[in-house]
Amino acid sequence: MGEITEENTMVPRQRCYTSGDVIKQWDEMSEEDKPEFTELSDAGIMAMFKDMLKTDENDEFEVEPLGPEYNFSELFGADYYAEKFPGFSDETYEIMAKAHNDPNAIEA
Repeated sequence: MGEITEENTMVPRQRCYTSGDVIKQWDEMSEEDKPEFTELSDAGIMAMFKDMLKTDENDEFEVEPLGPEYNFSELFGADYYAEKFPGFSDETYEIMAKAHNDPNAIEA
């Protein structure tokens, strides 16, 4: 990828960039090879993602509840922790399971 110099900074060995279908060295690139950047308004950014979010008739975001496939509390119960970390008391495994379930609980 690169080499570390005396100043302890990375220096690229070879700087290649694509311009259309052609790969050019950095020093071969001209101004027309550089991409054009366009400023986007907030509305433009929202338009890019409008189909990813659902809104109601008041343009408020609708929150979809998570399905049971995201309920990991059954996967990481006391039995899981007893198998994963042997040597603790049963009470400790119950505490581990409860500590895992609380932040990962699904609100109904």
